Amino acid sequence: MMDIVRDSLIYDIGYVGGSTFASAGRDLAKSSNHDFSSYYAAGESQAIVQLAEFNRDYAGVE
Repeated sequence: MMDIVRDSLIYDIGYVGGSTFASAGRDLAKSSNHDFSSYYAAGESQAIVQLAEFNRDYAGVE
């Protein structure tokens, strides 16, 4: 029974790790620009750092 429960777990990485772009749709809808390229360029370096931290923190989790 525990195998069935464990095998059916779903992890939403966006929710677990959060990130700069976790609310990209909402942020772009609220902005007057709506330009994804500019939005992405502004947050890319921060997102890369957050992704590296996430990978470091969860690297050993199975």
